[in-house]
Amino acid sequence: MKNYIIALLIVLVIVIISFQYKTNRRGIFSNFPGDDLQPHESIDAPVFLFLFFSLKSCQPCLEIVEVLNNLPSNFRVIGVVPESDLAHKNELKDLSGSRFLLRSLKGYKKYKPFYNPTLIGVSKSKKILFILPGVPKEKEYLENFLDEFSRKAYPILVK
Repeated sequence: MKNYIIALLIVLVIVIISFQYKTNRRGIFSNFPGDDLQPHESIDAPVFLFLFFSLKSCQPCLEIVEVLNNLPSNFRVIGVVPESDLAHKNELKDLSGSRFLLRSLKGYKKYKPFYNPTLIGVSKSKKILFILPGVPKEKEYLENFLDEFSRKAYPILVK
């Protein structure tokens, strides 16, 4: 009988520990950094698109920038570049054609993708919604993806 009570106590301790772990853990897809996600008076975007890229990104891969420059108002695009590239902001904007805000990679190192360019969609509540690598000839796919995403997810995200 004593062994059964000890076994029961061990099981209870494991259940309590697992419950504590589930309620207190924060995964990689939560709490995306950035003051850019704070509500602005002039911007009512439920989805923020973070484009990680650099001067070294392949030019055909950066054709998605044209799509990102012409998105509807329910998206806000923020470019995230290495700090060394940020010093050459004008050259970077000319090379990529970007017309959106550029930020330093410094505050986003935890989320830095292995492949550049990479697009990360983030909600106002700082949860990652999707991650897309920028590859050559992705322009049409990205346009269709964002159109479908906006059509299907926008009603959920604005609530």
